[in-house]
Order: sequence, then structure tokens, then C-alpha cells
Amino acid sequence: MDERTWVISLSKGSAEIQQLKANIEQQLEHTYLDSVLKRPAIEEEKLILLAELTDCTSLSKKQKEHYITSAMLAQVALDTHDLVPEVNQTENREQRNSKKQLTVLAGDYYSGLYYLLLTKIDDFDFIHILAAAIKEINEYKMLLYYNEARSFDEFISIAEKVEALLILHVARFLGEPALNNIIGPWLITQRLIKEKDEVARGEFTPLFAHWQKYNQSYSNEELLQLIHQQIAAKKRDIEFALSELPQRLRPYKHHLSSIIGKYPTHTTSFAEEG
Repeated sequence: MDERTWVISLSKGSAEIQQLKANIEQQLEHTYLDSVLKRPAIEEEKLILLAELTDCTSLSKKQKEHYITSAMLAQVALDTHDLVPEVNQTENREQRNSKKQLTVLAGDYYSGLYYLLLTKIDDFDFIHILAAAIKEINEYKMLLYYNEARSFDEFISIAEKVEALLILHVARFLGEPALNNIIGPWLITQRLIKEKDEVARGEFTPLFAHWQKYNQSYSNEELLQLIHQQIAAKKRDIEFALSELPQRLRPYKHHLSSIIGKYPTHTTSFAEEG
């Protein structure tokens, strides 16, 4: 079974999660932007994590929805700024530059949406939390962009912070530390699985494009082996963190356990697997 089929969601049958996702997608609708740019997908695992975090609080249903929606809009804005517009060979340089500028503006547009949503409920503390998270994430993105990592392990460690910091800041704001040790390993594992498949197909990947730019001596086979080793290591981290979860988070523990139990624990080469 291919790993990507295991990246399933607890929310497949959850009307509440699906409704939240639909509400966020509605907020993101923009006829012109949708016609020229690919909108980033809403990552359901991050949505589920945010729902778990808010469920552990005494917030009203409306407040929970505002926090979840705002945080996910912030995530979409961050993801949009990382998008590379599709190359169309029929386009000239001016058209390609225009599309790049639109990508940046789209990210700024989505950023404005979550600030607007939070000002409606006068929650400036949460605005501050999101702004601090975004600032920190962008600093780590620069480390990746300029190849500041001294090893592949350090590269993945930085990438994990980029993936997880927004959710970790929300967890800290809500006073819910129980999931802290799972958030990073779980989210970077999802990213690694997705991009591993793209590397295997010889496609551009936003994350590993940074690594390969400065480490061109690595073959795709060697890179795939390194990614596979990281997935196996993160699985061990997740399993340990799951063993420490309190009883009240048992449904989420079951959700993750059912997925990571199918991850391979060995590091055979991808040539053998294929």
C-alpha cells in the first residue's frame, strides 16, 4: 500500500470538520484569483489539530470557529506565498512575472482575511499570537531558503518548525500543552510523505527544491533514502508522544495510531520498493 493512502483524516465522516472546511473555502473564494492561480489546499490534519485544541477549552462554539478559521486562513496565506506559479511555455517573461506578483498579492489578500475576521470579535490578543507565529515562521523559511542548515537532519528540523509553529502558538495561547510533542513530528511527517512521492516522480517540490539547490551532489535515490529515514524516525517520536497523551485525548490518539501503525519502520531503498 502506498504511504499517501495512509494520510487519511479522522474527519472523513465528521460533519463538523467538513463544515469548518467548507466555511474556510467560502472565505477564500475570489473569482479572479481562482481563475489564474492554484489555491493552496486546506490541510485537514491541521484543521483537526486546531479542533482538538479548541475542544479542550471552555470557549463558545462561535469563538472556537473564529479561532480555527482565522488560524487556517493564516496558514493558507503562508502557503500561498510559497507557491511557484505553473510554467506555461506559451507565456512571455512579462506574463510570468505578472503571475508571480499575483501570487504574492494573493497571499497578502488571504492574510487580510484572518485579520478582518479577528477584528470583528475584537480579539487583538489572538491577532498578536498569529502575527508572532508568522514572523517566526518566515525567519525559519529564510534559513531554508539560504541553506543555513549544516546537515539534512538540521534541514528537516527547521522545516518541522515551519510546519508546526502556527499550531504550536495557538496551543500555547489556548493553554493546551498536551499535544505539543506530537504537533511537530506529525505535521512534518505528512509533508515528507507528500513531497517524497513528488521527488520519486521527478517533480518540483517546494521544500526539497531548497535542499537540492545547494546540495546537487545528492541523487534522487539518495534524497529519497534520507526522507524515508526521517519518516521512520518521526514515527518513533510520534509513538512516544502518543504514549504520554492524557485519557481525554484518546480519540485523537486512536486516529494517529491507526495511521502510523502502517508506516514502514525499515529503510530499504526506494528502488527495491518500486
